[in-house]
Amino acid sequence: MIGCATGQPVVMTLTETGTSQHDIAVFLGPSYNGFFAVRDGRRVWAWNAGSQPMFLVSQALKLGESITPTATWNGQPNIGPVQAVSGHVQIGSQV
Repeated sequence: MIGCATGQPVVMTLTETGTSQHDIAVFLGPSYNGFFAVRDGRRVWAWNAGSQPMFLVSQALKLGESITPTATWNGQPNIGPVQAVSGHVQIGSQV
């Protein structure tokens, strides 16, 4: 569990690294990968909230190569009722 002080931005990072001897296809796109925040079982924020173009880009990861998507959340909801989000929030990734 990672904690942060009230009012501080939450910085999310996910590193995907090729660990296989052969290339691994990684799919990227605004409608596919991203981060989200959940409070009491309900999504309150998503990196890719709203309408998104429906396309994917395939990228081959070779052994030892990495990609690292990141996002910063200011603690304000962008899904559902607009009210302050406080307490325990679960951060996840669609990847």
